[in-house]
Order: sequence, then structure tokens, then C-alpha cells
Amino acid sequence: MVQLLGCRPDTPQALLDLRSYKDTGRTPTGQLLDEALRGAMRDFDNVYVVLDGLDECPNADDATNQLARDERKAILRLISFLRDWELDNLHLAVVSRPEGDISYELERQSVTRMASSYTIDLSTKENSNQVDNDMLTYISAELEAAKFRSVTLDMRERIKTTLIAKAHGMQVRSHSWVSGRH
Repeated sequence: MVQLLGCRPDTPQALLDLRSYKDTGRTPTGQLLDEALRGAMRDFDNVYVVLDGLDECPNADDATNQLARDERKAILRLISFLRDWELDNLHLAVVSRPEGDISYELERQSVTRMASSYTIDLSTKENSNQVDNDMLTYISAELEAAKFRSVTLDMRERIKTTLIAKAHGMQVRSHSWVSGRH
């Protein structure tokens, strides 16, 4: 919300309404926060929300305290909530390994919403090759930067090869879930 508000030429009324809460040290209601977020999105041609690594957020199975147990569930609810608004300018991208609770919730949301959404399985050969090419392009560009000029060409090639090989363990089960009107 802060990024969106920072890009606006004006200050939405919903945000101004939140100022009194800050000034008095009170916590605003969820409804006021919702209105402020919606106000922040208003008037942009496109708003992109990217949630990367959702599977790394603790869930009930791997968390010991209540707050941590609720984090993933809260983010999944937020995704559902944002989709309920059915804003034409809102695009969501969720990147995650397909863990049970995440896959279930995102597939359920895809079926129950009118907006187009799809899953990209990065473990397929075609997508895996594209990811490798993207990573190689990025790594190559980084290794050409001035801070790596003192590293020999042979060492840079070994670095690239090692990073690409090690990245396969990270991407084998990754999925991207994208939503929006196209």
C-alpha cells in the first residue's frame, strides 16, 4: 500500500481517514484498511502484486507459535480478498512450490472467480529450459559488472555453471499462479 500511495499524485480520502488512528495510537478497523488499499489502487491503469515464495511462509504444520501458524492462511485469505474486488487493473502473481494447502486454495479460487488465472509448472522440460535461459542471462550480466572484472573468465564460467546446476533444486517443484484480466 505504501508503494502505491507513494506513486499517486493525490492522497485518497481513505488514507486521510487513517491518519487520526496513527495520531491517537489506535488500530484502524479492517474495513478502513481495506478502503485505504482499494483507494491506493484506484486510478492506476495497472497494479501488479507479486507474492514470491508463498511456500516459505510458515503454515500450521511447521510452526510452533500461533502467529506463525496463521501467516500463510492470512496471505491466502488476502489473495482471495483481492480477487473478490474483481478490479480490472489488478494483476496478481503468486510464485510457490505446489504445497497442498496452497495448491488447493489457489485452484479453488481459480474455479470460483470470473477472472482468468492459470498455473505455470516450471518443472516441465520446456519451462525449465526457459528458466535456465533467464537465469543464465541474468547471471552473465551480473558477472560482467565492474565488481567481477578481476575474476578470470574461467572462474566466471564455473560460477555460472554451478549456480545454474544448484538452482534446479529450487525450481523443480515451483509453480507460478497468475491472475488478472488479459
